[in-house]
Amino acid sequence: CARPLGPICGRCRRRLRSAPDRVVGDVVVTAAWKHSGPARSLVHRLKYDGVIASAAVAAAEIRLPPGAAVLVPVPRVMARVVAHGLDPADAFASVLGQSTGLPVVRCLSAPVWSPRRAGRRRRAAPPRFRLLGDRPSGVVVVDDVVTSGETIEAAAALVGARWAAAMTLAPGTKSRGTRVRTHTMGSRD
Repeated sequence: CARPLGPICGRCRRRLRSAPDRVVGDVVVTAAWKHSGPARSLVHRLKYDGVIASAAVAAAEIRLPPGAAVLVPVPRVMARVVAHGLDPADAFASVLGQSTGLPVVRCLSAPVWSPRRAGRRRRAAPPRFRLLGDRPSGVVVVDDVVTSGETIEAAAALVGARWAAAMTLAPGTKSRGTRVRTHTMGSRD
């Protein structure tokens, strides 16, 4: 898309492909789109250029489960926040919170630095988050992209979440030891 400052043009919007809900471990993940084409560009615009309007386009597509009470963003390691100027999951959670009326609770802490994980063929250890304060109830964990699912699983386990929301879901999201299956939000397993 040739729009350097805008989120997306009409042609690219028509090329967005919805992603089915997936169960990763014990967490139902709903995402606005599959992580390809213009959806990937929207994530990159948010992540590396700080175009918050990209998050708003995705937030309009998210269906949250009944019982959702708070949004908990998956924190980015501080070294990447400093390098890129923002935490994309936090920005997405803030926009999603504004559009749904749900509060954003920043109760997870990430390490200052960790090796880059996304897009790597070699498995890295799951991220080590810390819980800050008490576990809220009705948590929806929020991230910008779900690839292997390990980050969402680690964050969800710490806050006791059963649901997650993301801008994009990588096709074939799967990792060793992680169950991934298609799921319809609100249906029973």
